[in-house]
Amino acid sequence: VVDHTQLVGVVGEFGRGVDIDDGATLQAVSVRLAANHSAGLRIADGAGASVRGFVVDATKPDAKGNLGRGIQVDVGGVLVAVGVRLSANHSCGLCATGKGSQVTARGLIIDNTETATAFTGSGAGAWAADGATMDLESVRLSRNRLAGLGVLSSGTQVRLARALIDA
Repeated sequence: VVDHTQLVGVVGEFGRGVDIDDGATLQAVSVRLAANHSAGLRIADGAGASVRGFVVDATKPDAKGNLGRGIQVDVGGVLVAVGVRLSANHSCGLCATGKGSQVTARGLIIDNTETATAFTGSGAGAWAADGATMDLESVRLSRNRLAGLGVLSSGTQVRLARALIDA
């Protein structure tokens, strides 16, 4: 369990549960990331993560009211997830942004994603944008504030199979 990380500095940044960057890799089984800040799990800059039996819940926004994402995949990060629950996070439960960012998830539940306080147009269960790719199978996206799934911008690709998206 990684929980309740704290914001740092005068502007109140970071406080992420786990941050994987610059080509590093993570394999995690039966892990819970709870009540952290900005992102429960962030994967960026060519880093990769493989997670199974993973829970990320109650991630809080930063001091400016931004983010609070369950899992954030950016700038060429790669995520493979099996049996994951993302619950009561802010902004988006699972976000993939940027060309080269890839998500493959099976047995995924994303529920109760809330709006980040600084950005009222947020609160998606899953969000793919700016050229990212997302492959979601056997998923349930429930009671997310903005949308179950958001797909934005040219070059972004999402495959969705055996899914339930409900209010």
